[in-house]
Amino acid sequence: MTRRAKPVFDADQLLNEFKVYDQAVDVVSCYHWLFTAVTEMAETVLHFDRYPSVPLDGGRKVTPDFTVVFTDGAGLAGEVARLARRDESVESLCQQIQCYSELASMPGPPTHKGGQTQVPVGPVDVIFLNPVLTIKDAARRVLIERMDDPRHSFKPTRRPVLVQFSQVDDAYVYLIWTQGNGTMHRGDRTNIYGDIDPFVCRPHQFGDNKIQYGFVNDEVPALYMATRLWTRVLPTSFWGDEVTVPLSKLVAAVQEQHEGYGKTADVRRGMDVLTAAGLAKETEPGRQWLVTRRSLRRTDKDIAAAIAERIRKSDAPPPQLPARRSRKVDLNGDHPTLF
Repeated sequence: MTRRAKPVFDADQLLNEFKVYDQAVDVVSCYHWLFTAVTEMAETVLHFDRYPSVPLDGGRKVTPDFTVVFTDGAGLAGEVARLARRDESVESLCQQIQCYSELASMPGPPTHKGGQTQVPVGPVDVIFLNPVLTIKDAARRVLIERMDDPRHSFKPTRRPVLVQFSQVDDAYVYLIWTQGNGTMHRGDRTNIYGDIDPFVCRPHQFGDNKIQYGFVNDEVPALYMATRLWTRVLPTSFWGDEVTVPLSKLVAAVQEQHEGYGKTADVRRGMDVLTAAGLAKETEPGRQWLVTRRSLRRTDKDIAAAIAERIRKSDAPPPQLPARRSRKVDLNGDHPTLF
């Protein structure tokens, strides 16, 4: 049997990826709450989709971070954007926004048979959300340098709406950018997103969505999945202090607990992290593990940091023993001495 190469992880990179993804989960969970639980907004919504997949011609598909179909037929696509310094990052975001703005359909409510169909939408607004520290850069690079440049191909059907977000104490604050920004289509709706600006969302409001759904519509970072497995899936779906965990059953348990979401590749990477941290042992390469439950003793560290710290320690070279000086023989006695 061909042995699977042992994955190598960098603890700092794992933690950074976890932080970025975890914040994106919070952001999407806030909008999930806004469009489904706040009465003034929920009354205008036909369907909010957290894991949308919209088919295009030629077998392609697009996957915004969330979509909203309104009762008047309008649509909204949301994207949590973190622009890198490379221009390729901006071009990729612009291509996404362009494609979203041209969508003619979005996922609708579940059918009585448990399936889902695409429903016609129009017009479509696109909001892209950026951390407050990079908001000016996002406005310049997307709206000014590309959309307002007549020579650039970035020309979405409607001007996108740029939203900045930040954390103030335990609350997320969302504020619509004011300069050169797009506007939301109102149609016949009495209330639209942006009427209340800033939009403030606190953990007790978005927390239930984060627990129930747990992910966003992107590849799940390995440490985030590992943390989710360790704190939620393994304790509730696999009983015992030491349990054998097949990949197929683990994926099924993840999907059962997260409204059908959970990809095999993401779950496998999460188990690779738990293995690297010494919390699981691979018994069949990439397909089965032996998991021993234990308490991750910590003070102010959360579970993700505790797992990363175990990986950091396992990768650290063993401490060097202090060099011992040669033992001398006491010519005047029978006892050796170090001096």
